[in-house]
Amino acid sequence: MRIRLIIPCYNEERRFPAEAFTRSLEELPDLFLLFVDDGSVDATADLLRTFCVEHPGRTELVVLDRNCGKAEAVRQGMLHAARQGGGFDYYGYFDADLAIPLNEAFLFFAFLQERRPVFILSGRVKLLGTTRIDRYLYRHLLGRVFATFVSWTLELAVYDTQCGAKLVRADMASTLFERPFQSRWLFDIELLYRCIALFGRAQVEEHVAEVPLRRLHDPGGSSVSFRHALRMPFELWRIRSAYSRAESGTK
Repeated sequence: MRIRLIIPCYNEERRFPAEAFTRSLEELPDLFLLFVDDGSVDATADLLRTFCVEHPGRTELVVLDRNCGKAEAVRQGMLHAARQGGGFDYYGYFDADLAIPLNEAFLFFAFLQERRPVFILSGRVKLLGTTRIDRYLYRHLLGRVFATFVSWTLELAVYDTQCGAKLVRADMASTLFERPFQSRWLFDIELLYRCIALFGRAQVEEHVAEVPLRRLHDPGGSSVSFRHALRMPFELWRIRSAYSRAESGTK
């Protein structure tokens, strides 16, 4: 299983975990990394260039000329990866802080066994004696409330759309990421809408899968500000309206 992960980065100069990325590349020979600098105003791009020079053949850097938000950074990375090809089975995206270890991308398939879904979402589920999910209580509680609204919006039972680890089957990446997203931050929800549009509500669960994470360590801090959090209900409504109109137009 060959996997290429997109790592969106914005102003990561002081917190980029270079040693952890290096260790992952050493331990996971089928892992390849594509960093996307999202218009950072510090020395992130230079740091990433140096890292890629030190790890030739396994890493690459795309630099955006302005800050576009995580959604567009991931989209540009996905489209770049899809154009290049390279015989990968899956592309994915993980957060640069490595709160979720990169080996989780490969552990997903132990859970899925023989299934090869188009879109794989990870879920932050704390299971006694099985998973190690270290997360602030207030984030967990807010996340459960938000997930309830998301399930209502999608009309689809989903546990966790905002966990920062996703995989997309390589042959479907161009289709799912062709169009820009409505939201800078809630694009994972839009990907689910796109899967519904492609496969239909009745069959979407055959092509989309949620997998529990084995490990997560919440480092604290977030690139999503309190102001952005307050806007999320409006963003959900806007996404629902846009995709509902599109769904109605295809009937």
